[in-house]
Amino acid sequence: MPVRPSATERTGVIYWQPTPAPFGQFQIMKVFSTNLTFKHKLDLIQQVLLFYSLSRRIPDVDCKLRPKLIVVLSYYILNGYNDETKEMIQNLGINKLLLNQMNSELTRKKYLITDTKNLRKKHLAEDIKNLSEYFSNPESPNIFAIKFDEERKARRN
Repeated sequence: MPVRPSATERTGVIYWQPTPAPFGQFQIMKVFSTNLTFKHKLDLIQQVLLFYSLSRRIPDVDCKLRPKLIVVLSYYILNGYNDETKEMIQNLGINKLLLNQMNSELTRKKYLITDTKNLRKKHLAEDIKNLSEYFSNPESPNIFAIKFDEERKARRN
């Protein structure tokens, strides 16, 4: 739950209580923030996906998304991966063949996963489902945080 910042702190630094510290106390940490505006939920999801795709790390997988893939995936996040959503995307001017290729690319990048029982079916990956649930909740504060961890270098013997 965010702690309301004072007027001087509203320039980009907020105080946040992310998780309870030991013994039920809250740890307050200083976090840099900036506000991004969005026109509608689709625009919000597209902005989140842009940052998320740059921060997502899966070994041996290039997770960055190009703009058209962000549009397609944002429709799947908002409306689910189903035939109706695919028709909506085709109405944007993306033909069926191109959409199948994009779905294949989203699968290679691990944003979509193939069903274990029916290889023709696909589902949103677990982390993408979590994004969908978070941002579809009307009580969500629309905050997307990224924690930067320094990459550890391999030890030399």
